[in-house]
Amino acid sequence: MRTTVARRPTRADRSNQTRQALVMAARQVFNTTAFHAAKIADISALAGVAHGSFYTHFPSKHEVFLAVLDEVLGESFVRTAIRRELGRDLTPVEEIEAANRRFFAFYAEHARILASMEELAPTVPEIEERRYQSFMAYTYRTAAAIKRWQQRPAMVDDRQLETLAYCLGSAVERLAQLLFLFGAPSPNEEECLASLTSIWIRTLGLDERRDGRTDEEEGDRFRAVDE
Repeated sequence: MRTTVARRPTRADRSNQTRQALVMAARQVFNTTAFHAAKIADISALAGVAHGSFYTHFPSKHEVFLAVLDEVLGESFVRTAIRRELGRDLTPVEEIEAANRRFFAFYAEHARILASMEELAPTVPEIEERRYQSFMAYTYRTAAAIKRWQQRPAMVDDRQLETLAYCLGSAVERLAQLLFLFGAPSPNEEECLASLTSIWIRTLGLDERRDGRTDEEEGDRFRAVDE
């Protein structure tokens, strides 16, 4: 019987492990502390790495923040890909509600990091590029969904899809900021989600009904949101 001998970690393996430990620690620090108040010493200590070793992997606090931002924004795009997880049989209403709910949950979890991104973007081109590319990725995916949802004849011209998707996405993001970054007391999260769904559906001219609901029940729900 052959015995399997575990491969000893190489220097490159150890370096990668240390780098990842620093990114994980930085993510925790940046998620509780504004960027300018965060300290490399705190990140190093949380990672269990000597302060001087930090600079072996990252030349500055900005660089480790970029690594954290790449992780967070990448995860957010995957987590809000509703059809991949919940299947392709969702109605437009269900898909819109689920996607917006997932985005709210993501924003609530990473509000401090996202606030630092917005703060730094105007003066740090690398962060502005990531912010822009992330938002536009959402925009393109939303535009494709709108095109798929529309009945014939289409309510929205193809040339307007991206602009409309950009505006609808901006509304979701701004409400998330107000709720989870600025702590707006009213309206609450559920009220915001219900109103967002109503706005999206009416703007796009979609069928408001969900499976198992009558037209009257569905109409009562949206009238309650408006009142």
